[in-house]
Formats: sequence, structure tokens, C-alpha cells
Amino acid sequence: MNKLSSSVLITSIIYILVNSQIIFAGIWEEKTVGLEEKYSTVINISSRNDTLFLMNGAILYYSTNLGDSWNVYTLCLLEPLSKVPSLGNQIITLNNSIIVMNVWHLLYRIDNSKQCEKILLDGKKNNSALVDLAKNKNFVFAADYNKIYRSSDEGKTWRLTNYKGDNRLTCIAANDTAIFALEDISLTPIYRSFDNGDNWEEVPFFNQGKDFPPSKLVIDNNILYAYAAQQEYLFFSSSNYGMTWEPILKNTCYSEFGFSSNPPTWVEFDVKDDYIFLANMCSEQKNEPGHFTQVYGFSSNGGKNWNKVICPEFDGLHSQAFVFKDYVFLVAEAYIDGDHTYRKLYRAKKTDLYNYATVINDETKTELGIYPNPTQISINIPNDALINYTKYKIYDIYGRVIIEGEINSKQIDVSNFPNGVYNIILTGPDKRLFQKFIKN
Repeated sequence: MNKLSSSVLITSIIYILVNSQIIFAGIWEEKTVGLEEKYSTVINISSRNDTLFLMNGAILYYSTNLGDSWNVYTLCLLEPLSKVPSLGNQIITLNNSIIVMNVWHLLYRIDNSKQCEKILLDGKKNNSALVDLAKNKNFVFAADYNKIYRSSDEGKTWRLTNYKGDNRLTCIAANDTAIFALEDISLTPIYRSFDNGDNWEEVPFFNQGKDFPPSKLVIDNNILYAYAAQQEYLFFSSSNYGMTWEPILKNTCYSEFGFSSNPPTWVEFDVKDDYIFLANMCSEQKNEPGHFTQVYGFSSNGGKNWNKVICPEFDGLHSQAFVFKDYVFLVAEAYIDGDHTYRKLYRAKKTDLYNYATVINDETKTELGIYPNPTQISINIPNDALINYTKYKIYDIYGRVIIEGEINSKQIDVSNFPNGVYNIILTGPDKRLFQKFIKN
């Protein structure tokens, strides 16, 4: 064999090995460079402007290069956080401080001078059972068992809101318009406040949550998103702050993949600027107990179209999915040592997800088909809808009923409505159908 042939052969082998490694590595890169733990115990990731923040063990880190490397932000925590990662841990970043929540019900405020103070919401020795944090432009909220507290000074002082729940809270979500709360008892409604917790009202979930209630809420661009592993659907959205819900992802896990839609692992999702990433949408157990091949779902247009990607890289629990700029981050189980489970941070490019993905087949969503849309004077109901539906309600974008009644004619007068976006819902004996329309 001559030198040229040998060189070509060696180059080919290197190419194969390198590309085999790339294929083996998949689309997820571990991003824990600079973390001081021998085995990473990543708890939670968040962002402020272009900086990422990450809790690892009892140390708060930051990264200005999208997680390629991490530096210690502060070591000032008064008590160490849990060394064993848990779903109960969370951090939330504000303009001039960072709030850290721990599974042992510890809450800390870290100001921009990197000084820490322990927060006791009710002034007692310990908080009751912290479960979630949320924020909007003027307030940060903390859910503590069946109470919700708020702070208007970035965590320095806290006041109890008027939330009157009976059961343990599981999730809160907020934006500048509304705050929402979920309890952990099946068939309970979603609770909503338009005045930062002073007054609360109940709003129903899709199908009254009969199959399965939502387990998490996220608000993005004034759209409310919820995951609930119901028999027919998995993912839902609401454009009127929870008054009505649209199913936007069918539960095709078993029929399409042969996978379970209710794996013994927690489903996490995040939504940023209409990009949805749903981790652990489906799971198939491998030969070894407790090990899974997982399917993730994602959409770049708020759930109108969905893609799926099968990810065999991870086993077991994900404690967070986080969308940031052109990337998706996952906090995922990486190593089990005796009684201790270690988690690491992984990152994937959105473009790589698309390259590995296939389209999720879904039936075309049925639309009411009212016309004209936009309209100035009236809307017309199609003839087939007149046959199948008997009542109507029209809501504004905040879920308030503007008008309702029996469907006695094809035309509904909206000439006196203020200009804006509305939802009309038609109801029949056993069905509902709704559509957005614009009055201009």
C-alpha cells in the first residue's frame, strides 16, 4: 500500500471515528465546565439579560457564554442547600436580586452585591412547604403550602395575598396581567387573580379536567400553556387567561410510538416567544428497570405544528427544561451513586433538534368558520354549526363574558363591541367549538 492510500485510509478511519462519536453523543452536549462538584448536582437554571445563572449543590454560578463555562457567583448561602437534587428547588432572577428556593423550605435573597439573607415568609422559624416561585414586572410570588405571598421590593419584605386554597399548591404562574395557581387535588379548578393576589376566582380547565388535571402552567406572550396527560390530548393553550382552552397536541404516544403517555418520570416544559419544548412527552422502558427511551416534542409557532425527536441519551428524571436564545437546556439525571442521584446540565441547538426531528401527525383542528373575520358589524355562523350547536358565548381576551344566548339566527351583532380580539364558543348537547375573531 502506497503512502497516499495509507493516508486516505487513516483519514477515513478518523472521519468514521469522529462521526461515530458525534452520532453517539447525539444532539445534547454536557455543559458543566467550571462546576466544582465531582458529580454535578445541578438544581435549576435561570437567566437575566444575556447571563445564565445555575444552582449546583449549594453554590450559585453564572455563565456569559451560553453555558460553555461557569464561574462562581456567590458562596454566601447561610445553610447548604440539598446535595440531592429535587423537583422542589428553584431560582428566580430579578433586576437587582436573585431568589433561591430549596426543597427543605429554605428561601434566600441574594442582592447584586452578592450578599445573602434568609427569608421567612411568615416570620416563623421555617417556611411551611415552599413549592413554587413566579414573577411579573412589579412583584415576585412564593407559594408556601396553601398560601401565596408576594413581594414588591424584590424579596426584602413579603405580604400574604388573599388566596384561600384548601389543598397544597403545586404550581403558580404570573405575568403583568394575571397570576394563576394550581392545587394537587384532581378535578380542582385553576385559580386566577387579576390584581396580584387581592381577589381570586375559579376558572375551569379543558373538559373540567375530568381525565387528568394540569400539572404545570407557563405564560408566554399572554398565552397560557398547560400540560395534562389526558386520554386524548397532552398539551393545551388559552388565549383568554384560562377561560377557555384549546387542545394543541394530541396524545399519540401509544398509537404512534408504542410508548406510555404516563411514564414514572416528571414531564417538564418551557415556552419562550412561541417556541415550546416539552421534555419527556413519552417514555418507553428499556430492558433494565427504571431506564427509558424518551420522546420530546417541540413547536416553533405556539403549538400550531409539532415535531418529535427520540432521545435515548437520558434515563429517568428531568427536573427542568429551559429555552434560551437559540438553545434548549435540560437538567437531567446523569449518574446514580448509592442513594444519591446526580444531575447535569445539557444543551442542544434548536436547529439540531429540527435536523433529528420528524413531524408529529395530528388531525386538522376543527374550526368554527365564522365570517367575516375581521368584522365591523356582525359575524355569521355557518349552516352546519347551526344544526349541531344551540348556545353561544363571546369572551374578551381576559375571559370576561361580553354576550351570551341561544342561537336563534345565523347572525350575531357585534357592532357595539370595542375593537379587539374575542373568542366565540358554541355549545351543543355534548360538544363545544370555539374560534377567535377580530372586531375592527
